[in-house]
Amino acid sequence: QAQDEAAFAKWWAQFQTAVARHDVKAVVQGIHYPMDWENGPTREIKTEADLTRRFDFYFTADIKKAIATKKPARISTTGKYIIIWHARGNEYSLHFTPLGSAVFALDGLAEGPP
Repeated sequence: QAQDEAAFAKWWAQFQTAVARHDVKAVVQGIHYPMDWENGPTREIKTEADLTRRFDFYFTADIKKAIATKKPARISTTGKYIIIWHARGNEYSLHFTPLGSAVFALDGLAEGPP
């Protein structure tokens, strides 16, 4: 588990940088579509082309801030990681899934009551 945590920490720093720099190619690596993306009326991201074209629509200021400031927690039963924050009266969580040794991918955004 310590190796997984170290691998994720390295990947997370690279992901944070990619989002901050609007490096869509780095952000989209390993994503499976359609991807759940629950943010207001938006329910999913259908394709990589859609995410690439509308990056700032999907990655709002709130989401970018959460990525820049939150430390993901590991879900011990699945090996996935998650960050949680509150905005506009809802709870939001971004999910990240392991794809293999030291490789992870964004796996969706969930929205729900706080």
